[in-house]
Amino acid sequence: YTGLVVAQQTVADMTVKVSAGTIYMADGTRYTPSATASLAVTAADATNPRIDIVYVASNGTVTYLAGTAAASPSAPATPAGGMLLANIAVAAGATTVVTANITDRRKGMYSEVKYTPTLLNSWVAYDAGRTPRIWIDITGN
Repeated sequence: YTGLVVAQQTVADMTVKVSAGTIYMADGTRYTPSATASLAVTAADATNPRIDIVYVASNGTVTYLAGTAAASPSAPATPAGGMLLANIAVAAGATTVVTANITDRRKGMYSEVKYTPTLLNSWVAYDAGRTPRIWIDITGN
């Protein structure tokens, strides 16, 4: 991906904005959604918090999905073929969404984790002072 940042509005309210960007879906399809100036967030529950998601749907549109309010909420599953952009924590009785409520969930082509491979068949690290490391892409390869 590039762009597609989910952010609070300049004057915080119950909407978020999403910057324009490019995303490659899990099946390899490339989409370039335009910026979304105002994506409405469902009104907060009076008693319980919830976690909502913003994602790119399988047809390339930026989409919002409200979670279920609960004492210990969890985010809804991203619909089949979609790519998650962000979680939005909506507190009970909230009247605004601010930056602190938005958690970036965009995934790059490679994970943030470097793995240390197990060297087999008499293989050794070329430089004894450095450990070989590998990256895993989003498909697990």
